[in-house]
Amino acid sequence: MSENQNQVALVKRILKDHEVDVVHMTCRDSVQSMLHEQECLAVVLDFPNPTEDDFTYWRELLEGTYKPILILSSDQSDSGRIVARQQATIQLAEPLIEVLHTLSLKQSGYFTGNVIALEQNVYFDTIQRSIIRENEMYPLTNREFQLLYVLVQRMGTPITAKELLDLVWTGEYEVSFSNLYHYIRKLREKLECNPNDPKILLTHKKGEGGFVLRFFDEKV
Repeated sequence: MSENQNQVALVKRILKDHEVDVVHMTCRDSVQSMLHEQECLAVVLDFPNPTEDDFTYWRELLEGTYKPILILSSDQSDSGRIVARQQATIQLAEPLIEVLHTLSLKQSGYFTGNVIALEQNVYFDTIQRSIIRENEMYPLTNREFQLLYVLVQRMGTPITAKELLDLVWTGEYEVSFSNLYHYIRKLREKLECNPNDPKILLTHKKGEGGFVLRFFDEKV
């Protein structure tokens, strides 16, 4: 919720690259309705000069949802602050999205402590670094763990093969898509009952393609 059109346009442009849609609202009642009627990653309230009433409204929203409700103060009276805020928006967009995805997973029940439910009787144990499927434990190599952890951060959202290479093999050279496909296959052997017909770690064929780790209660 914001009346700062420039800030909203900047956020929309940045988050579009991360396949996150921004719904811009200016009415407080609309925000409350949206929280009850639609799924969302988070709500950002833009209060240029926040008052006690603004904080009271923020607390009321928090009481009615498990979604993160963030406060932004986009005061436009100081040009230096405007530039600094725009730079911060650009630099923090990606890590903020990852944090919000993780919060959403935890608070919606997909992430319980160190164990993440991926499917009926299939779990990712981040402490033991293993997959638990049908009460059997399948230890993960370091690379398998890194790859699955990145996919979990974006659960339900497709990630291109190039993004996965950049995130999992950060700073490493002489790696190719064949390296990625090798570890995708290894993960499927531990995650899936039938790796040749995956139900959890899916190939995403639209757009640039890639892979997506689906929520366990979604229909394929």
